[in-house]
Amino acid sequence: MSNRKKKKKKLMIAFFLIILLILIALVYFVFFKKDNNDKAVVLKKIDNYGYTLEDRDSKLMVNTFNELEEILQSDKVDYQKYAETLSKLFVIDLFTISNKIDSYDVGSEEYIYPDDVEEYKYNVMGTLYKYIGYKDDRDEKMPEVKSIESIKSKETTFNYNNEDYNAYTIDIKWDYVKDLGYSDEATITVFKVDNKLYIGEFMTSGAQNE
Repeated sequence: MSNRKKKKKKLMIAFFLIILLILIALVYFVFFKKDNNDKAVVLKKIDNYGYTLEDRDSKLMVNTFNELEEILQSDKVDYQKYAETLSKLFVIDLFTISNKIDSYDVGSEEYIYPDDVEEYKYNVMGTLYKYIGYKDDRDEKMPEVKSIESIKSKETTFNYNNEDYNAYTIDIKWDYVKDLGYSDEATITVFKVDNKLYIGEFMTSGAQNE
C-alpha cells in the first residue's frame, strides 16, 4: 500500500472517530445531562416526619414549610395548626404545576398515607396532570399557587380501613399567579396516625382543567 493510501486511510479513521465522539457527547447531553438537571435537590428536611423542601419550590411553599417546621419543633405540637398548615402545603405543591417535570412528577405524595401513595399518584396523573407534558416542550402556561388561607377547621373522626382516627376537616381557598381555570377551593380531611398527620380526603370545587 502506498504512503498516500495509508495517509488517506488514517484520515478516514480519524474522521469517523471524531464523528463517534460527537455522537456520544450528544447522547450523554440529551439522555443523561438533561435528566440530572431535571432532578430536584432537597434543601431542607423535618426530622422524624420526613417532610422535605426542594430547590424548585416556590416562595409560598418555602414560607409555609417553615411555618410547619416551627409548629412541629414546639414542645407541645398544636395538631389543629399542624393540620391546617399541612393542608396548605398539600395544595401548594399539588397545584403548583409550573415546576413539575412531567405528568409523572406528582406533587404532595409525601403528605399521603404510605399505603395510598400509588393510588393517589395514579389518580392525579389521570386527571389534574394528564395533559401537562414535558416542561421544556410546553406551549401553555401551568398554574402556580400565589396565596392560600384556611377559612375554618374543626376536629372530627376519619374512618380508614374500618378503624376510626382522630382527624380535622379544613376549608381552604387559594389564588394563582394567573387564573387558568383550576380549582381554588377545597375541603380537606387530615387524620392522625401516632404523632403524624396524613391527607385522608380532598374535595375540590369543579374546574375545567381537572
